[in-house]
Amino acid sequence: WWPAQIIHSSHLPQNVKKLKHYDGEFAVQFFGTHDYSWTHGGRVFQYVEDHKKVTAVKSDRLYKKFQQGLVEAAIAFDEYQKNRLSESLLDKKPEAYKHIQVCI
Repeated sequence: WWPAQIIHSSHLPQNVKKLKHYDGEFAVQFFGTHDYSWTHGGRVFQYVEDHKKVTAVKSDRLYKKFQQGLVEAAIAFDEYQKNRLSESLLDKKPEAYKHIQVCI
């Protein structure tokens, strides 16, 4: 596997939009290499914290790109988590109103 993120079609370069793809596929951009590809849901796995610990075989010629991809994916994941937390805080309802018995 290789870490990537789904890219909305409105943010794709024209040459990627023109690549052959089928209904139900979506574009991804790979971390590390920044290449694009079209894929479908059956080939995609959600990123989890444990992916930060993955290591590649050092003899691989793409080792440095893969390692960079892991770093970029971890940064993007942390940013995503921060955004989710701040959005959930915005949706948090205030405490229920309590009538004051005595004003001091």
